[in-house]
Amino acid sequence: MSFKLNLYTPQRLIGSKIEVISVTVPTTEGQLQFLEGHAHEAGLMDTGLFSYQTAQGEFTGVISTGFYRFEEGILTVSAETLEYSAEIDLDRAKRAEAKSEEKMNSSDLEFENFEKYERKLQRALVRQQAAGK
Repeated sequence: MSFKLNLYTPQRLIGSKIEVISVTVPTTEGQLQFLEGHAHEAGLMDTGLFSYQTAQGEFTGVISTGFYRFEEGILTVSAETLEYSAEIDLDRAKRAEAKSEEKMNSSDLEFENFEKYERKLQRALVRQQAAGK
């Protein structure tokens, strides 16, 4: 009743062939849960909470965009950033939220930069949510 999970970011290999029972990732279409026997699928991830369940317990965190592929009983997650809840610095996330809101409320902010700070604000809020678990 399990399958394998590979977790990657550009900076590091987080885990290879982790034996998991279930995995939930934030996709551009909403949360998606994988269980053993899931159909082959690939797609894009959005910034949000992720989790996976092993025989040792549940692991949670935050993913910031990327893609996933489930094939032959292996789920591969390649994320721009990935932080486990226990790694998140709550004070830093709160400072990032305040800075993003300040920048977004600035009268001289260009539209391209508004979207950038909107993404930073979203990531800061999700990081705070994950750190509170």
